[in-house]
Amino acid sequence: MSDSSPLADGCLLIDETGEVISPGMAAYDFEQLQLVRDAKYRDGTHTATVNLGIRHVFGQPFTIAFNFLKSRLASIDLCLHFDDPAKDKPWDYAIEIERKKAHEAWCRRVLGRPLEPMKGYEHWDKQDEVQRLLEFPWGAIRSIYDSKGGFSTLRIVYDLPRSSNDKPI
Repeated sequence: MSDSSPLADGCLLIDETGEVISPGMAAYDFEQLQLVRDAKYRDGTHTATVNLGIRHVFGQPFTIAFNFLKSRLASIDLCLHFDDPAKDKPWDYAIEIERKKAHEAWCRRVLGRPLEPMKGYEHWDKQDEVQRLLEFPWGAIRSIYDSKGGFSTLRIVYDLPRSSNDKPI
């Protein structure tokens, strides 16, 4: 795939249902999708997270969480699900770095180009942990290792109009 991939336009295609999630999708439209019928919701004052469990996206199994700010889709977190159960438990730093690299390889396969290291981290001593991203007119795709939480995620972040009360995701 390449920049002609739906992901290059900020759209996420769920393999099982063929449904497409688009940038800034309204919560009402999202709730109408077949894939969210058995989803787990976590609501906040102005935010909500919808966890879908494991779904395939462009051929790869991910645990997926959709994050809404007010009534708009603000970001999507994808966490690669390894087929090898030994890689999911117990937690291991090397496995999380392997997961991060697999996220980046998946992006390269789907988008046809690599994620770039974030500026300012050129001299960071742990290059495997450096956040990598690709920016688009609609937002960005980020490969993240959270050293405090001990997990890797691939985050699709949509640029939404923000008021002074909105906090970034």
